[in-house]
Amino acid sequence: MGAFFTNVHVCARGLDQRTVRARLIDELRQWATGQGFREAKPGDDVDRRLFIGPAGDWIGIFDDECEAQDTNLLEELASTSSRIASAPAIAALIHDSDILELRLAQKGKIVDRYSSWPDYFGPVSARKKRQLAGAPKKWAPVLKSGSSVEDLGEILGSKTKAAEQVLADVAGLCGIEGNRIFAGSRYLESYVGNPQDAGFEVLELVLINKPVFEPIDSDQPPAFSQLAVQDRLELFVGQPLE
Repeated sequence: MGAFFTNVHVCARGLDQRTVRARLIDELRQWATGQGFREAKPGDDVDRRLFIGPAGDWIGIFDDECEAQDTNLLEELASTSSRIASAPAIAALIHDSDILELRLAQKGKIVDRYSSWPDYFGPVSARKKRQLAGAPKKWAPVLKSGSSVEDLGEILGSKTKAAEQVLADVAGLCGIEGNRIFAGSRYLESYVGNPQDAGFEVLELVLINKPVFEPIDSDQPPAFSQLAVQDRLELFVGQPLE
């Protein structure tokens, strides 16, 4: 089984990085609590954590909720972070070490999308493939000195490199240092140790309205019963419901 992880990195190069980070912490707290969460209190069972990395050229953000591989939520986190920081942001998703998804956000909007395997979950149109091919010229503002859009185009166009190698190469062109680009919130401790000791701000959140499960008053073992009959429905991950 391969790796599954997501992350967002905000480009604070040339900015007041401490101020950018402080804004991210404050406004991402508001963003998350606006989604039906509240900040955890001592003794609470935590339902969601957001990790905001230390100040630097790139500030990493790792969200438990995005680890479900929900690209819509990941795009929202990237675009929201870009708006807060008034800076570009990159979102990355690795699925089973097979697929790399990248998103580029600028001025609070997603401006480019890339998928290393757009038809992994089933056929997609030629138009959709073009939309997910990546537009290297749009990435020029996030490339470090000495990197070129031609270099990026060659990497994104590779048909032989593994998904995580493509991610590593893109991170190198952008100047995202270290191995945190390979971390999601679940893997973060494996890469940085204790996040708080490593300078991360940890936002711990609790669902306001948690599901309530009623106890079953029965001394009989569980059993399935048929309540209705319908045609067999086959679905696969990533298929839109219509």
